[in-house]
Amino acid sequence: MPVTKGCTLAGIRIVPLVTKRENVLLAVQLAKAYSPIFEVKQYSPLPTGIIITGSEIFYGRVEDAFFPVLEKKLKRYGANLLGVTKCPDSVETILLSLEAFIKQGAKLVLFTGGMSVDADDVTPLAIRQSGAKMLCRGVAMQPGNMLTAAYLGKTLLLGVPGAALHFETTSLDIFLPRIFTNERLKKEDFQSLGEGGLCLGCKVCQYPKCYFGRK
Repeated sequence: MPVTKGCTLAGIRIVPLVTKRENVLLAVQLAKAYSPIFEVKQYSPLPTGIIITGSEIFYGRVEDAFFPVLEKKLKRYGANLLGVTKCPDSVETILLSLEAFIKQGAKLVLFTGGMSVDADDVTPLAIRQSGAKMLCRGVAMQPGNMLTAAYLGKTLLLGVPGAALHFETTSLDIFLPRIFTNERLKKEDFQSLGEGGLCLGCKVCQYPKCYFGRK
């Protein structure tokens, strides 16, 4: 979970109010044996590219709404934004845009649009055809069940769920903190969040001070 300066991360007390010194020494011994008990990791300014897909956006019929949302989220982690590319619903064009970001050294590429199951939703197909190793297409989480993730070498390809336009916190926000600490995600990380994957839709979002995204 994301933490900020001044957060309480852990607490300890003796119950009852006093104990033998040998008990304290045993607790210290166990803590050393299983160290670290917890870690605080700094975010890394990952080189990041954004590919916005959708013929209606590419040809100017509809104004893109995803970039302002993603820009705000990425600023929290100090992402090194390499650029933003708009593509029509064309697998070939999307792959060319991806190749361009890979050549620039992108370690994270975010895709928006075309993530659902309509006939013209070709973004996940483009991710597959890039040769990337798929981790998931869809997760058992709400909101954000259409999250898609894959690795192309050391570069993470992340399909942003459409819900990110309408909800402050989605499955995307559960994984971004981990991504920006350079953690390499596994398929099990996505599968396991069927438990703890339901947002209660509070009137005022309190994330991360809630159970959303917790196993």
